[in-house]
Amino acid sequence: MRQVTGRLTRHPATLTEDDRASLKEVLARCPELDKAAGHVRDFGEILTDRLGSTLPTWIDAVDASRLPGLTGFALHLLRDLDAVTAGLTLDWSSGSIEGAVNRITKIKRQLYGRAPAPTGTDRSRCPRRVPGYGVAGPAGQRPVRGLARVWPG
Repeated sequence: MRQVTGRLTRHPATLTEDDRASLKEVLARCPELDKAAGHVRDFGEILTDRLGSTLPTWIDAVDASRLPGLTGFALHLLRDLDAVTAGLTLDWSSGSIEGAVNRITKIKRQLYGRAPAPTGTDRSRCPRRVPGYGVAGPAGQRPVRGLARVWPG
């Protein structure tokens, strides 16, 4: 199932001949999946070519096909169609802001001991959790009991 899903969601130009043949065989056996594959490809074109203006037409076609998973997805896009269309049309991106927010969230989780230990490239100083004591520090010192439970200094 994962292989079929991967073949459906990848760009057709990246598929090997074997992948194309096996996908064609699977789609020939299931007409509903063939319809869904067409809609997924069309949506992929809307995403990659920034064709947000064609989104309402795509939503109408998906709604007419009565495919449960895709119909639900398409109808949820209608809730804020203007924002979705703008996101699929305009060149503006919030990717750098999202990256900064994710980085700050990761650092905060590490400081409060709720994240896995980072690799050497992430942060040079990472506290270790010790059951009952909070964060472990240098040998022989007890942790400061407080909101953040961190070592002094």
